[in-house]
Amino acid sequence: MEIPYTNPEKLEPDLNVFLVKRCKGLPGDTVRVKNGNYKYSGSLYLPKANDKLVIDTTNYQLYKPLIEYETDKIMAIKENVIYLDSAVLNNYMFKMNYYFMAGDNTFNSRDSRYWGLVPEDHIVGKATLIRQSKDMNTGKRRWNRTCRTIK
Repeated sequence: MEIPYTNPEKLEPDLNVFLVKRCKGLPGDTVRVKNGNYKYSGSLYLPKANDKLVIDTTNYQLYKPLIEYETDKIMAIKENVIYLDSAVLNNYMFKMNYYFMAGDNTFNSRDSRYWGLVPEDHIVGKATLIRQSKDMNTGKRRWNRTCRTIK
């Protein structure tokens, strides 16, 4: 399975890979991922532009790639103190909106559960047509859905 990043830790997009996913979490939403399933409550907060969040050792791993992407600086923890380059980082104001994207095949999909939150500048379009559709139980093509518009 492909991933949209050449380096997921730095959110460096792979310009040769385009994935079609459903947006399951908008900026400001809270999503919980447990045992590979996601729900719309819990501890994973999707930052929106101008949100100022406390950055601590609990949420460090979640927000580290996002902050490093926005600032082009390195985050690190030394003796339970978080640094952005050499400056102590207690909180951070996000510059962009972030989204939680999920695939249709919940149990076998590379999506935000695997590669993290998606910055708004990585979203390049919106799907408008179902190219093909297969029945998950039989594997047969569902002709009544093929080439239909997405509402």
